[in-house]
Amino acid sequence: MPWFQKKAPPQPPDSMSAMDLVHEAKVTEDPVYAYACLKRAEILAPDSLDVQRALLLLGRLHERDRRPADYALIKCYLLHAFEHPEKHTEEELERMARELFDDKRLQTCLSLAPDAEAFLEGYLGDLSAEYMRVFVAGESSHAPRVFGMSLKNQMPSYLARPAADIIRNAMSSAYLSAQEQRLVARAFYKAFYRQMNGDTKALDKLLGAEVYRALA
Repeated sequence: MPWFQKKAPPQPPDSMSAMDLVHEAKVTEDPVYAYACLKRAEILAPDSLDVQRALLLLGRLHERDRRPADYALIKCYLLHAFEHPEKHTEEELERMARELFDDKRLQTCLSLAPDAEAFLEGYLGDLSAEYMRVFVAGESSHAPRVFGMSLKNQMPSYLARPAADIIRNAMSSAYLSAQEQRLVARAFYKAFYRQMNGDTKALDKLLGAEVYRALA
């Protein structure tokens, strides 16, 4: 036996049902195991919307062991194209914007969903909430710290600027239709609203009356 034999990825028990596997994938912190569970569930229930949705939102996170520093493996990172377009090439901006709507697994989900429009809004909402939590609220450079601690009551003001950038850039994206622009912008506005417990005053001020009305 080789001294440094590569460890086999964990596999779910054969006895699990598709729904058990979806739940197992949801509660584990190991994306490789989550992916194994969901691929097994897909074999058992290929037309399950729950299975396809879970795979859609997992994205390529299960590849992180091979590419640990690649944020693009996180599905919600697609929204980085709107927060920091200057950090991406035009080809990347187009690919990231279009993947939000043209992803093959998303198209599968929409074909299975009883209400495709509601599913699309929910999917964009989930991506926005995750991006808001991880890359906006979770980014220390967005808010000054006093003795290593952020001033919690000032967070809606500090985080309004990156949120406004995302919303404005989504609304003006050359790679989204007018309807798609509005869907992305509204989803992110709602994510900010929930993360900040309804305090959107600073964000509304930055957006201005015209953009704010367009989100209604």
